[in-house]
Amino acid sequence: MDINDICELVNLPKSTIVNREIPKYILNNHIGDLKYRSILEKNIFKVNIISDLKENNTGIKSYRSDEELFVEIIYLFIEINKYCELSEVFKFISNIIPYPIVIIFEFENDYIIYMGDYQRIKDDFLKLKESFHSNTIDEIGLRMILEKLPMPKIGNMKSYYQEIKSFINYRI
Repeated sequence: MDINDICELVNLPKSTIVNREIPKYILNNHIGDLKYRSILEKNIFKVNIISDLKENNTGIKSYRSDEELFVEIIYLFIEINKYCELSEVFKFISNIIPYPIVIIFEFENDYIIYMGDYQRIKDDFLKLKESFHSNTIDEIGLRMILEKLPMPKIGNMKSYYQEIKSFINYRI
């Protein structure tokens, strides 16, 4: 399954679909730690944005508090060409992208979905407090999950992100 298949399957409004590759050099420019740069260069084949959910393309209100910030939610698809510690990849990607993210990792036709809990810090950046992931999923399982992802409804971005976390935890 490739990025085009995933963009077709994902149960999200068409107005949110991006389907664009992020060149690795752009990510590399934002990584200070040499360990993470090495992981990016050696282990990651391709990073794609699946979807970018925000108030103006979903109608879902942003959520802001002193501790949390949910203005956008980004879905990514990352193809791994050599197995690595996915929690480390999730961590450094979370440090680059200033919004809550959902990452679907693919390695040799197996998939793992990562999400996290974040804390708002100064200048409206987010700090990853904790990450969690699904079990390994085959292509059929991923298709079922993507087709049945809850659609964004009324509420706010925080409640939607929590709904996705609950859905993925329940299904896997």
